[in-house]
Amino acid sequence: MKKKLLVLFLAMMTVLSLVACGKKEPKEELTGNAKIVSDASTMSIEELAQKAKEESGDFHIYSTSSKTDKVVKAFAEKYGLTGDFSSTNVKEKDFYATIEELVDADNKSTDYFVTQNAVSVGQEIKSGRFINYVPVVDGAAKSNAYAFMYYTKEFSVKKEFAEQLGLTNVWDLTDDSFTNSIIFKKEGEPVNELMMMEMTTDSWSKSLEEAYDAKYGSGECAKAVKAANVKNAGQLFIQKFIPKTTNNSSEGDIAKAIVASTTPTIGFGTVSKYKSSGEPSIEEIVRLNEMQGFKGFIYQFYAQVSKSTDRPYTAMLFTNYLATEEGVSGYIGKDLGIYSSTSTVTKNLSALTDGYIMENYDEIKDIYAETLEFIEKVRAGN
Repeated sequence: MKKKLLVLFLAMMTVLSLVACGKKEPKEELTGNAKIVSDASTMSIEELAQKAKEESGDFHIYSTSSKTDKVVKAFAEKYGLTGDFSSTNVKEKDFYATIEELVDADNKSTDYFVTQNAVSVGQEIKSGRFINYVPVVDGAAKSNAYAFMYYTKEFSVKKEFAEQLGLTNVWDLTDDSFTNSIIFKKEGEPVNELMMMEMTTDSWSKSLEEAYDAKYGSGECAKAVKAANVKNAGQLFIQKFIPKTTNNSSEGDIAKAIVASTTPTIGFGTVSKYKSSGEPSIEEIVRLNEMQGFKGFIYQFYAQVSKSTDRPYTAMLFTNYLATEEGVSGYIGKDLGIYSSTSTVTKNLSALTDGYIMENYDEIKDIYAETLEFIEKVRAGN
């Protein structure tokens, strides 16, 4: 009898422990602007516009794009909003330290953020400094970190040198003949680091392996990976490519250098640094986006509400504005590789992005630290 009771007791304890283990922790209760944004998640644009008009004070954005100031002024004019609407352009290497100090001090003049780098954006959302809001515009992207547009980075060369170089494969760029002839922002540019990390994922490593074998012969990439003592073709490309490049801290200056070059020089950077009208002109260069291996890199621009804003409804209305064709047009130029993430605005996004390495933090988060260490060693010449 005692033995049966003991067995029953142990069985009951097991059930209770399983129930306890399965018990979910209660969600943290939202407060402040986080609660306002959550409660307003289904409000219509008309309702948001009315609430925004009831808010007072200035509306200020911190952005890694210089175009944001013009865009937010057009937004204020469209909706007849009062106050000073402006944006401060901050380089990415300084951006997050700058805004963290402001938000932590509860600075009410810090209302909104337009920025890049999925890793840092995710960290700021987790910290509560960024408040994610998904617009209600038809076709707007649904995400835990809302991004309203895609930017394209590509290799480019001055037109007069394109035929002479005859580049058809990204591994051509690792040839000794290109040493110091490629300008690449390899320091202080997290977005380029994200691209290189994506190269080491299974899918892009396979693409690079196929490109290597197409250039050097079947099975040669596997031999080269083993000889170099690296993980895969992605790491091999990084190891061979970075030493061939010269660093420039400004992609705008890279574009100018390519247009002004008197010898074959290749640049890698955001296509929009060239101008559809003005200098440096996109008409003077060839975009090297047909090489085997990968065409370029596409990353996202994120739109996030500040924890410290005193105009949360204005901020949500602005997010909806950015999701529209009118709103994003202030960033998009003719043939400059910038696309809205809203499906009703960019109807053929999958075709436009095919062959490009895409920013996807979920793919690299588990290898982020080790791959960054590898990249830093290569940059240091180790």
